[in-house]
Amino acid sequence: MPAKYFFRGLSMIYFAAILVFTIGALIQRVTGFGLGIFAMIFLPYIAGSYGEANVLSGMVSIVFCLIVGYSYLKYINWRNILIPAAASTVVSYFAVEFMKTQDDGTMRLILGVFLICLSVYFMFFSCKIKIRATWYTGLIAGALSGVMGGLFAMGGPPMVIYFMQSEKDINCYMGTIQGYFLLSGVFTVLIKAAAGFVTPNVMLLWLVGLIGLPAGILIGRLIHRKIDACLIRRLVYAVMALSGAVNIVSYLV
Repeated sequence: MPAKYFFRGLSMIYFAAILVFTIGALIQRVTGFGLGIFAMIFLPYIAGSYGEANVLSGMVSIVFCLIVGYSYLKYINWRNILIPAAASTVVSYFAVEFMKTQDDGTMRLILGVFLICLSVYFMFFSCKIKIRATWYTGLIAGALSGVMGGLFAMGGPPMVIYFMQSEKDINCYMGTIQGYFLLSGVFTVLIKAAAGFVTPNVMLLWLVGLIGLPAGILIGRLIHRKIDACLIRRLVYAVMALSGAVNIVSYLV
């Protein structure tokens, strides 16, 4: 392959990574979650393997939470984070161990099914599900988040349900959920690193992808009160369903 085509291909990969994380950061800044969900729609095709895509999404999400969480630091309810984060860490270990035993094709199929199920849940049921905010619902939400974070780098949905019930103030909700993502995300990435998923390719894409975070966060902050967050969510759900179908079809064909 001529050198110019090789470098042109690398440039497109890096541009795609920056674009994915810019849009993902915008979505999470506006809605409180969604960076991992949006990123995992595309990263398996960018990073080269499912495991690398999974840990890359988590690594970028940690930096996002550091940046955004700092501005909400005084609102973070750390006591409300500890039980869910502990449950998430324990369960995510077993989820990563399972992922290690599966090939890329199988994981993309599982991801495809999960994306479709998640999009259906968000479109039709998310507003109807209410829970009581207790220590055991936090434990259950954290465990579910650990499964989803370990397998798909998408640990947000169960915690959105839990923190929306336990943190009534919007600033406390935003701060606490970013604090949770940061704490659980660090432990999950460490588990994936120990499993061998952090490669030189992941580190390079991580550094490149970080370029997109400031722009996404800035745009999200500017339009936070001016744009319909529900519209953004619906668009993401539609893309999730489409991506899930593509993953399933590509595995079966």
